[in-house]
Amino acid sequence: MSTKRSDLHDSLEMLSELAQCYDSYSNASDYLGFVNSLLSRQLKSQNYFLVLYDTKSTIVEYVFGCEQKDRLKVATQLNRSSLPLAALKHSALYQLLDNNDQLCCNWGQQLQHYSEFSRDSSLQQWLGFPLSAADGCIGALVVSSFEQSCSYTSEQQKVFALMAIYIAIALDMYSAHKSIEQQVGIKIKSLEVQLKNKIKDEKLHRALFEITSLTSDFIELKDLYPKLHAIFSTLLDASNVGILLYDESKNQLHYDYVIDIYDKETLGGAIIPFGPGMCSYVIRERRPCLFTPEIVSANLQSGEMPGVLGAQNFSTWIGAPLISANRVYGVIYVQSYSASLLYNQADLDILEFVASYVASSIEITIRTAQLKDEQMHLAEQHHLLEAENRQLDLTLKELHATEQELIKKQKMLSLGSLVSNLASEVNLPINNCLESINRIEAFDRQFQRQFKNVQLSEETLINYVQNVQKVEEVLQDNLHRAAQLINNFKKIAVDQSRHELRNVDLNNYLKDTIHAIEQSTDVQGHSILLQCDTGITITTNCTALTQILKHLVANSIKHGFEKQPEGKINISIGRFHENLIINYSDSGRGMNDRDLEHLFDPFFTSKNTSGTGLGTNLIYNLVTRSLLGKIEVKNLKVGGLAFCITFPMQLQY
Repeated sequence: MSTKRSDLHDSLEMLSELAQCYDSYSNASDYLGFVNSLLSRQLKSQNYFLVLYDTKSTIVEYVFGCEQKDRLKVATQLNRSSLPLAALKHSALYQLLDNNDQLCCNWGQQLQHYSEFSRDSSLQQWLGFPLSAADGCIGALVVSSFEQSCSYTSEQQKVFALMAIYIAIALDMYSAHKSIEQQVGIKIKSLEVQLKNKIKDEKLHRALFEITSLTSDFIELKDLYPKLHAIFSTLLDASNVGILLYDESKNQLHYDYVIDIYDKETLGGAIIPFGPGMCSYVIRERRPCLFTPEIVSANLQSGEMPGVLGAQNFSTWIGAPLISANRVYGVIYVQSYSASLLYNQADLDILEFVASYVASSIEITIRTAQLKDEQMHLAEQHHLLEAENRQLDLTLKELHATEQELIKKQKMLSLGSLVSNLASEVNLPINNCLESINRIEAFDRQFQRQFKNVQLSEETLINYVQNVQKVEEVLQDNLHRAAQLINNFKKIAVDQSRHELRNVDLNNYLKDTIHAIEQSTDVQGHSILLQCDTGITITTNCTALTQILKHLVANSIKHGFEKQPEGKINISIGRFHENLIINYSDSGRGMNDRDLEHLFDPFFTSKNTSGTGLGTNLIYNLVTRSLLGKIEVKNLKVGGLAFCITFPMQLQY
């Protein structure tokens, strides 16, 4: 009884130690080492082992164990080994792991079909306890006995089952902890990569911002290049760098900036033809390129690259075209001569990204320089224009003064010509009057002589009266003609101080005016057609407008319709901006072009017409002086004349 109590006490202590030892070990390997020492200390028979089973790979791993037969004092340690589950096909361990269920076998239970019993006939008891976890069976604890005196009771078997549960829980916790550590490690590495990328992006953004800021103020290219070099050197090793500008018109490349341990002296400032070399290749392809000596050699053999310029002992070379607004300004390249510094695709991507901003900066700088030159040129042109304008102002003032003087002279000439023409025109009727008076005097002297000599007869008296009447008619006609000439001459000099402006409804006013003209003028079978929109109100010199229409109608009837019994006159009204347009036309005979040019000249009459020649000149003066407008005339293709009169709708003197 005391022995059983002692065994139970020892088992409980073992379980207690097993439950409390988890926190004492940081990994599963050390924990299993403790479990091994605990089992070897507590078990009566040193025959046990523990295996771990990977359900995914179906690999069985013998972790620890020992085997002791014939009560040997020293237990034989089982070597740590692993084998697939299929290799244990006919064993009790196979069934245990496959079923994930406790298996206890004793000799005599007809279980000799298991390989463990068939392999060793001395085996008396085989006890297997699965290590069950959430994902299934992860291993097994096996205790065996080769002596009948060392067999394990059901209570002890329950203790082994509890041990297996404790071990499974601990291993599951270690596995979960390891999984968490792995996930944490992966997350830390991911965060480190993100942090590196973020630092890299921040450097790139800072560099691009600094590059963009360089063009905020005007800077020459020779000062721009070192600043650009210093900025993108923060992104990659740019110890050997070059910037070439491409002149497409001359098909040349200019080494504008070179910092290189081999090429600085030979290529700095050089101008080379476009074609050979890696820089020309990049510009021709319009894409970034990475070259090694092997790639260059292959391109040379294939003919894609006609030649190589500069040092050829480089290890890697990367270059990107400087393209802005679809124009290639050149190329930027970086190269290494050391095998320890090899540029890769990531470096090429950075260079390409930087190249776009460098191209924009170079474009802005070049355009700013061009704009500055243009501004200086414009300033020079402005000064020249100012000087020319001053000279033109002086010339214009002189021309204006000369013009005023010529206008005065022209007015005097026109006045002289007008007076001379008037005198010439008036002279004829006056001379006719004088001649008529002389004839009357001659008739009178003859009549008195005959009267004194008492020679008068009825016939003589009748002849005298008739002759005097004829002369009086001629005298009256010539005096009337002279009076008409003088009256028209007075009308030409329109006194603008007497102009009166009125606000009228144009349609009603024109209807009334045309009706008055038809009543006062012998229109005979002729017709006047008016086309005017309603609602048009104007402020103008109505007296002048009436006189213009009267003279136009009179001129058409007297001269245009001379041999036409039924003439037609069309008057249409239009508007253009703030001006009124009167289109007057008749169906008369018109005029030849030579006479038409002098129609508005004073005292002009065609050979086929009679009159004073002042009517159309009076119309011209009324339009230009009284209405402040203009008048144009032309022949119609269908016959007749067309006048276009334009003057302000709101007249102001």
